[in-house]
Amino acid sequence: MNNDWSNQINEDTWVISDTHFYHYNINKYEPTRLDAMKVAGFDNPDEWLIWKWNSVVGVDDLVLHLGDFTTKKGMYNFDIFSRLNGRIVLILGNHDMQMLNNLEAYAAQHPHKLQIIKGFNCVFKPQGLSVLIKKINGVKVLFSHYPGVSQDKFARSAAKRSHERTREIFGEQNCDLAIHGHLHSNDGFTDKSREINVSVERIDFKPVRLGNLL
Repeated sequence: MNNDWSNQINEDTWVISDTHFYHYNINKYEPTRLDAMKVAGFDNPDEWLIWKWNSVVGVDDLVLHLGDFTTKKGMYNFDIFSRLNGRIVLILGNHDMQMLNNLEAYAAQHPHKLQIIKGFNCVFKPQGLSVLIKKINGVKVLFSHYPGVSQDKFARSAAKRSHERTREIFGEQNCDLAIHGHLHSNDGFTDKSREINVSVERIDFKPVRLGNLL
């Protein structure tokens, strides 16, 4: 990948996960989204999340998104990328896998806006695996959609192997910390000493600086 933005990730990079743009069913499972949206005076979840994002991210900032950017229903609405400030590095989540071809086509046409992380060390196995390891401020961090330490007891079969492989990589690479999404507000079983959940419900529905997490 030319001009690989993943090489630029540092403590000033923004990170977020599980925006689920155009995925209105998510509000049934995460009602705090609607509560916070109404307090802010919005009626449309996507407009509210765009506003929250742009309230902190600058036009030239780098954002690391840890998956489930949107959902299958939103695959023809990738114009939302153009409304979000910053350059986006996307680690694939289970919902993103449903539209990988469309996402890759968009990234090819808009290389100034989106780059996609596939696999680990250029190996895209099992299908759906997408992780990145970076040392930031002396901390070796595994970035992934799935938790990198704890076993997700809610994992469905389609994502189970990718989650298991993510955990294997965390151990094999002697990582210190896993920063992940996927669990939204339901992360009561995770190892808080070695894992940080940046699903939007955990970070006030807007990106947070990596330096503030370490």
